[in-house]
Amino acid sequence: TSIKFKEELVSEVQKLGGAPTQETKTEGKVFRAWMGFKTVLTAHHSRSILLFSCEIGEEVVVDAYSNALSYHGKNLSAEQQIIISAQYATITDEYGQIKGRRDMLVEQK
Repeated sequence: TSIKFKEELVSEVQKLGGAPTQETKTEGKVFRAWMGFKTVLTAHHSRSILLFSCEIGEEVVVDAYSNALSYHGKNLSAEQQIIISAQYATITDEYGQIKGRRDMLVEQK
């Protein structure tokens, strides 16, 4: 999903004559490294811990899309609003699935 979404957004940036950012923000790199480390540490413990970490990462993405639509929506073309709204709906759904799985694991304990 993220690769497809990135391609759609890169295409829009290029249509506007911009150059897409090639680097990942430091926060993203640190978060992915932390997730890898945490996976090793919790391999024998609980999937709920990993799902909780995924949930936190998804919250960041959901918030970024929400802010883009709320604060920058008026600067987007109709086509761009459709693209970002569709991506936001998918991401929100995936976030709900992750949260639901984590909640089920917690309730089972």
